[in-house]
Parts: sequence; structure tokens; C-alpha cells
Amino acid sequence: MKIHASPNWCLMTLAMACTCLASAGCCHDCWWKKSKWTVEVPVPCPPSPTPNGQAVQNILQQQEVNGEAIDFVIYDHEFVAGTQRLTPAGESHVRQIAARAKESPFPVVIEESSLAIKPETEYGFPVHNDRELDSQRRVLVARALNILGVASADSRVVVGPAPAAPAYSHEAEISFGRGFSGGNGNGNGNGNGNGNGNGNGNGAGGGF
Repeated sequence: MKIHASPNWCLMTLAMACTCLASAGCCHDCWWKKSKWTVEVPVPCPPSPTPNGQAVQNILQQQEVNGEAIDFVIYDHEFVAGTQRLTPAGESHVRQIAARAKESPFPVVIEESSLAIKPETEYGFPVHNDRELDSQRRVLVARALNILGVASADSRVVVGPAPAAPAYSHEAEISFGRGFSGGNGNGNGNGNGNGNGNGNGNGAGGGF
């Protein structure tokens, strides 16, 4: 009597035998280990997760750096209008810059003037830049910083637009009103002489 084994059954038997030999440690040079089709695929370790708050922290640090740089801007209103002379507040600001200049690498920016009149304009409004005046202001501030001990003042003092956007008339009016109302945005309080106003809305009372 002949028994005919199917090819699939033979392959399964051979695979089971090879598995048993490999598990017993008897197969060091088996043909399937030497096969050219054997490929080892490395599994890389996943990257470490970013700590919570890292992305926000980077933004906050950049905002802090930007704020430090703005401290080194001398604004147009810190000069007497139409002149190169500093106001008392401007002189105080220059002394503060000199005290911090050695530890901070920021340039000292002289904001461009904006009160000059150009005769060729139609209406002659004092809203233009005076480059000669700006240059005189730059020289004055650089000289003052040199006297106060800032050796690199002449190369650090530049003329340019202020990085921070100014508040326009209607924005300043809103901020001024909020200061008297004591509100945080929607309060419409009326402060009395003692500074105890009653706010309507979200703002608490408190005038000047």
C-alpha cells in the first residue's frame, strides 16, 4: 500500500523540523541562515517626546528678548521737539542704557523724527522725517554714551524706525479712559476725587 504525501504537508513537516533544531541550538550554519534573502531590518528607537510647554517656552523667551531690545530705543518724544536736545526723561533713559550696555548686545536705536515740514508738500503738515536732525541726535547720544563709559557707542547707535508700533489717537483715548474707569476692558466707571469709582460691566471701580 502506497501513501502519497501532498507537497504542502512535506513543506510543513520540514519547517517544523527546522524550528525544533534551531530552538535546540543545533543549527548554526543552516541553509536558511545563509540565504541571500535573509535581511535584518533595524528598528530605530522612537525620538524622545518634547517636554510639555517647550514650544510655548520658546515663544515666551523670544518675546522677552524682544522686550529687552525695545528698552534700547530712544523715541522721538524723548527729544525736545525739533531739536537734538534730550528731555529730562530722555537723559534718564540714556543713563539707564549706559548702565546696561555692557551686558546687553542690542543696538541703541534713535527713532526717526516725524515733525518736520516739507515746503514742497501741498498742506505743509509737520509729519515728515528730518534726516539731518536725526543724524545730529545720533551723534549727541553716542557722545553721551561714550562719556558714560560705553566704548563702542559710536558703532552701536543707529537711526531707524522704532520696532514697537505706536498707539494712535483713538487707541490712546481708549487706554486713557480705561485708566480712569478702572475697568479691564469693558468697564465704564466714573471715578470720584478719592479714586473710588463704580464700574459698569466687567471692570471694577477705581479712578485716579
